[in-house]
Formats: sequence, structure tokens, C-alpha cells
Amino acid sequence: MKKYTKFLIYLSLFLTISLTILVINYINNSYTPEIVDDINSGVISVILTTFITLLLLSNQSESEEILTKKSVVYEEKLKVFSVFINTIGQCLEDGNLTLEDTRKIIHSFSLLRIHISPENVIRLENSISTIDDSFFYCDENSIPDLFKLSKLYTEISNVLRLELYGKDDAVNLKIFDYENLRKVHYRKRDYKIILPTFDDFITELQKYSKIYSKSTKTGLTIVYDLTPSIIEAIRTFHDFIVTIVDELEKDLSLHSLNLNPNHTDLGLITFAFELKTCGINTEIFSRTPLVRLYAKGHYFAWFGLTEMKKLSVYSMIPKQESIATLEIYEIDSRDKYKLTVLKGLRKAIKSIDPKIQFDSEIG
Repeated sequence: MKKYTKFLIYLSLFLTISLTILVINYINNSYTPEIVDDINSGVISVILTTFITLLLLSNQSESEEILTKKSVVYEEKLKVFSVFINTIGQCLEDGNLTLEDTRKIIHSFSLLRIHISPENVIRLENSISTIDDSFFYCDENSIPDLFKLSKLYTEISNVLRLELYGKDDAVNLKIFDYENLRKVHYRKRDYKIILPTFDDFITELQKYSKIYSKSTKTGLTIVYDLTPSIIEAIRTFHDFIVTIVDELEKDLSLHSLNLNPNHTDLGLITFAFELKTCGINTEIFSRTPLVRLYAKGHYFAWFGLTEMKKLSVYSMIPKQESIATLEIYEIDSRDKYKLTVLKGLRKAIKSIDPKIQFDSEIG
């Protein structure tokens, strides 16, 4: 409108003069040549036509300016939004959020806040605040938590769609189903190896460099190195359990077992050496190594290494229950656990059959 202001003022002035002449002639009934009246009428028509045309052009110009401004803002939003999503992706893709990555996210988000509403700023802040250690945890196939990534990107996308297209067009997107992509990268095979003796068990175990397990509490995969010190601790722990089992067998009441009193090798308690391994893509892991204990053919206890890299003894009868757990570095002071393990194994054996008795009682 401003660019046509001067023209409109002049036209208004000319129109006023022409109309004044016309009105004066009409009031005074004065005679003017017909040609003058025609010229004056033509001038009035031209002025009115020009006036209307300028008004239309002015409105059209303002509309074009608004559209141009909206287009520029829209393109700028697209650029800023793209930079923000790319920044998030680059900072998360290597599985390690460095201080420099954090700075980039803060900088990119600060630019983004200029172009979005306060309400959507809060929504994005809430989405970004969900980024924690679990985003950088990778499973045994080096695959990150794709569900969390998909959820984060979906929440961000819905906010940006709302800013770009408005409420009518911004229908919330659903979390992308990534399971088919995860399966492409996931190749897992379990194997079971039965070993006749403990020495064979250790020999087979030494072929693997890592222990693989999945936490029963969190469901997360745990992988740690199978070091020579761990192997040696397992050997020592096995000898410790063998000594306790020998005491148990010597203390069993032969009468309660209905066995021949002259039987010198009861063979009541037997060991089963079974090693499970896990092949994932091109790498082979050992599962947590454990030795099963059987009494009269019943699986009543196990001992070995746990998912948390500890040495443990567990009873299985009447229910699975921890008897004793010690750290690797405690193996040299294992004897302080002897009485606890002895009591726990006796209890488990007696749970197999109430008739089983021991010749002595443990206080």
C-alpha cells in the first residue's frame, strides 16, 4: 500500500477538483461547452478506474509479500529442522555421546527454538531428556536399542510436522517397526557340549576368550573377558566343592539309603560337565560355565561362574536358591564359606527324599 500512496493522493486531488467543477456547474446552472463536460466526465472516470486499479494492485502486492515471507520462513524452518535431526543422528550413531556432541545438540536446539512455539519447545525438551545410557548400549550383535531410537525420532518428527503443516495436517506418526531390520543383523546360534571330566571342561572353556550372558534382572546382554585368573578361580572353586561333596557322602547314613554297608564308593552325588556356547554372527562366546550336581539322579544344585562374574553355589531343590556367592578375588578365603555351602547342599539333598539322613548334625 505504501508504494502507491503518492499516486492515490494525487488522484484524490484530481478527483476532488473534477467533482468540484461538476458540482459548481450544477449548482449555478452555468453553461459550459459540451466538450468541457465530456472531458471532465472522462477525467473522473479515468481517476476512479485508476484509483480502483491501484487499490487492487496494492492488495495483490501485500498478499504476494505475505506469501513470499511465509515461503522464506518455511524454507528456513526446513533447513533448521533438517540440521537438528542430522545433528541428533550424528551424535547418537557412533554409540558414544562426547562433550563435543552435547555442545552440538545444545547449539542446534537453540537455533530450532527460534522457529517453534513454546509448547513445542517443551515437547522437544522432553524428548531429548529421554536420551540416557541405554541409547548407547549395543547388544551382542553391536546393534543399539532401535526401539528407543525409533521412538525418539518419531516424537521429534511429530513436533516438526506440527510446526510445518499445522494441526489439520499434522497427524501423529506411529513408531516405526524396525524388527525386520534388526533380524537382518542378528545371527545367533546356541550349542551344547557334554564333557566327561572337569579337565576336559576346562580345556574346552579355554578355547573361548569371552563370556556371554543375559541378565535375568535387566534383560541386558553382558559380555566380559574370560581371563586366565578367572579360569584358575573356577579350578580352585571346583576343588573346594569336591572336598565338600566328599564330606557329604562320608556323612550319609547308609541305612537311610538302603545301600550295602560294605559299599565303599557310594556314588550318590555325581557331577555333570556341560558347556554351552553361543555363536553370534562370526564370533563364538562361552555361556556362563557351571557344573551341575545330581543326587540319586536328581538335579539338586550347581556351582560355577555367574553373569556378574562371581563364583556361586545354587540349590535347585526344593527351589532355585542361592547358597553362597563370592567374588573372584575372594577365592583364597573360600573356607569361610564352607559351612554355609555344606548346610545348603545337605538341605537340598534331603529335599530329594525325606528318608535320606546324615550321621551327624551341623550346628
